[in-house]
Amino acid sequence: MRWAYIGDSGLARRGQSGYRHAVKHGPRSKEGVHGGASIDGVDASGRGRVRLAGHLLHVESGLPGDRVRAGVQPVCDDDPRALETLALEPSSRARRAFGCEHAPRCGGCRWQHVELAAQRRWKSAMVRRLLTARAGLSIERDPPVTATRGDAYRSRLLLRAHVTDGRLLLGLFARGARALVDLERCEVADEPLNAALTRLRALDVGGLPDHRFRLALTSFPAADGLPAGVRGLLTPATVPAAPALEVADRIRRAGALERLDAPRSTDDSLRACDVQDGVTFYAAAGLFEQANRGLNQALRLAVRRRVDAIAPARVLDLHCGNGNLSLLLLRGDDEARVVRGVDTNPLAIAAARRGLASHGGGLDTETYRVCSAARALHELRASPDAGRDAPTLALLDPPRAGLEPDRHAGVSALTLLMELRPRDVLYVSCDPRTLARELARLREEAGYQLVELELFDLFPGTQHIEALAWLRAS
Repeated sequence: MRWAYIGDSGLARRGQSGYRHAVKHGPRSKEGVHGGASIDGVDASGRGRVRLAGHLLHVESGLPGDRVRAGVQPVCDDDPRALETLALEPSSRARRAFGCEHAPRCGGCRWQHVELAAQRRWKSAMVRRLLTARAGLSIERDPPVTATRGDAYRSRLLLRAHVTDGRLLLGLFARGARALVDLERCEVADEPLNAALTRLRALDVGGLPDHRFRLALTSFPAADGLPAGVRGLLTPATVPAAPALEVADRIRRAGALERLDAPRSTDDSLRACDVQDGVTFYAAAGLFEQANRGLNQALRLAVRRRVDAIAPARVLDLHCGNGNLSLLLLRGDDEARVVRGVDTNPLAIAAARRGLASHGGGLDTETYRVCSAARALHELRASPDAGRDAPTLALLDPPRAGLEPDRHAGVSALTLLMELRPRDVLYVSCDPRTLARELARLREEAGYQLVELELFDLFPGTQHIEALAWLRAS
């Protein structure tokens, strides 16, 4: 299969840096121009997919509806090798004006120039194609997408910061490069984050040597007697760390943020980030939580609806984080239900325990504990009471890489899960490729079948999509 790449210029040739992947040598076309074809879909990286002259091309800046032309010309008269020229003709009806002045260069939002309805159609079709082709699942129609507004939805930003020649540059890396795009404003961030960004950009960094650091910002609503505010976590990215820590002191003295931790957050950094159905959720700057809080509430409710339908006796929440998906399950009517959650991040477990205590759970240290998913599954498998204690529902929300890299005693968490074989699995994933790979193993090696699939557009303006898959052991 042939893999070609068309850069933002709309033109690339084999051998140039824009032509990212090697092309398998095949029969040479005669000199001339192939007729061209229309892009008919997108891949998981947001690139257009088109078949041209019998080859599959992935087009960096292409959208469904755009036309791609290819031509072949000899290098010289006596050289049988050829250069292939690929040209993009933007013609998709889904294109719109960029909603952000930084979007053409910024690596944060690949699809700022695409209509929201089209983004969701393409994401749904892409997920269906991947799960059908790679996981061997039979999905009759594109899965439904739950969505909301496309701007001002982010409550978290992870910024790169450069102090250069006495100036502070704050922003994100450029698309496909390590150059920093200095952001005056981020259109997908909420207003408190943009206000904090304005204050930070006014900071005086005079007299400091050139250096770099990362700055995680999180906006918090008014809750627990605290006003709304923005907190940050500053992590030095260059050695020595002293200049970055001096910047942290200047940010504190200037009052640019409600609180700034450096170089790490602690338990007293936690504060309420969301309230739903009487449950308070806690987070800290730099601690993972879904950046789209409005749609995250819809995701939690979707998980709870399916758990209520499954009615499991024992739930194991792997990679539970701050209890994002399982805290609401502890508010259910089924008092006999046992819920346990594990995560390797002590701060996340502290947040989950505080959330549990917020609705009468007390100082519970058994429901949530610091442990890897693989170790927790290994302990269950090795327990003499494994049959009694094994979960009847596994709730999975792993990092982008999935369960496979998480290992204990050389065995992956995914393999251990299949050995325990809970009747039901709810798998939440932010990477359709990872989801397809792991669902394929669950289907082929453990006999799981897909019951239901729902998508959540937590990241409008980007190619990313969150999936909730319900699997049942046959």
